[in-house]
Amino acid sequence: MILLGFALGPVFGIEPVAVAVAGAVVMAVRALLLRQAKPPALILETHPMFLLFVAALGVVVDAATSHGLQDALGGVLPDGTTLLGLLALAATGAVLANLINNLPATWSCSPRWAGIRRPGRCWPC
Repeated sequence: MILLGFALGPVFGIEPVAVAVAGAVVMAVRALLLRQAKPPALILETHPMFLLFVAALGVVVDAATSHGLQDALGGVLPDGTTLLGLLALAATGAVLANLINNLPATWSCSPRWAGIRRPGRCWPC
């Protein structure tokens, strides 16, 4: 249902963050009602320090792009609306994402951490 919300949200002018928050609230309320989780565990699962890090990263990226990074990258990155131009841009973005921020690769390894999980915690940290 959350994916459907992401697909239909823009049609109705709903921001993706609103869809994400609504989905998280629905899942949290469901877990509480079914007694699958307790409120302190839900709070710990949000990983407040990670959320703070992501917010700080957003501030850094905003500062960098507003002070010339966006203009510098605009002259270097491939552009165009053709299939090849869009594929080149996507490939460049994928390579840069893995060089600069390797969170998706880290998250894909998380099932291997199952043996080192702490009880009641989703992630090993």
